[in-house]
Amino acid sequence: MEKKGFFSKVMSPLSYITMFYNFIKEKTYSFGILNIYRPNVPIIIVGNIYIGGTGKTPVVIAIVKELKSLGWNPAVISRGYGVRIKKDVVIQDIINNPAKIGDEPALINKETGVTVAAHPNRIKAVKALLKHDPEIDVIICDDGLQHKSIARDFEIVVQDERKHGNGKLLPSGPLRESINKLKEVDFIINNVSKHDFKNNSSNHDDNELYMFLEPIHARNVLNRNITMPLKKFSSKKYFKKIVAIAGIGNHERFLTMLEAYKINIDKYIKLDDHFNFQESTFSNIIADVIIITSKDAIKCLNIKDDRLWEIPVIAKFSDYTFIKKISEYIYDFHHK
Repeated sequence: MEKKGFFSKVMSPLSYITMFYNFIKEKTYSFGILNIYRPNVPIIIVGNIYIGGTGKTPVVIAIVKELKSLGWNPAVISRGYGVRIKKDVVIQDIINNPAKIGDEPALINKETGVTVAAHPNRIKAVKALLKHDPEIDVIICDDGLQHKSIARDFEIVVQDERKHGNGKLLPSGPLRESINKLKEVDFIINNVSKHDFKNNSSNHDDNELYMFLEPIHARNVLNRNITMPLKKFSSKKYFKKIVAIAGIGNHERFLTMLEAYKINIDKYIKLDDHFNFQESTFSNIIADVIIITSKDAIKCLNIKDDRLWEIPVIAKFSDYTFIKKISEYIYDFHHK
């Protein structure tokens, strides 16, 4: 979504509106004109300044799993993009219908087993979670870096290979807020390719680290107990025609991953982020195998097409010290 050239120049004056809006919003909270809600548990924000997919959800999943392994009882709040959430918070321990809560919250729940709440109003979501389960001792917010109404104990920015794009604010550029925000956050996680990860994993500042998304295997969407090594998709010996289709924010990253693992696709179909998959989406695709992302697969569990295979990924970090710091903070928070 990086904007260059003529369009960026034409839209440049409007970026000052974004800058002014961000400034006023920041000051209304810092001066106490609007109240900041302080829940009785730590809040960890995982967000970005670049609009679109940078890899936040895999980071949320990884943090939740790590905190669970350390004995904490985390939960997650989300906006629930792609679905209409009305007055009441959608809160679920076991998500069977992503259409009610959103694809990303559903994926987080499936991969971690934690309770997830979705609502545009983050304060309502947090209050609903804590009422639903008073044993929750830390809440991770999937996105929400720009939502100042809720106190945060950690701010984590995830950025990918696009970094800051042209460095300009919306609509002249791809940034939600100024690059200066990166000086204020607690941790910056750079989501890169496996090759770049190897080259940069030991070269970073104390609050900056690298990650890459490692595919585990391929898993059949209709028969989820069936898995297959990725190398089976790299040869025409097993499948004559392979098509990949995705409704995500960063298609290039998915294509790069397929290429890196030598998955030879014959066609790639780009769909809008949070696309609502139906059986008809695949009915006219001629292929032996259709590869999709886990984010899309969560919306395809009831589609009766055994050609659908997802490629689950896990976030691998160059340094896990940030998890230790978060865990120590949670302990201190609850033992004041």
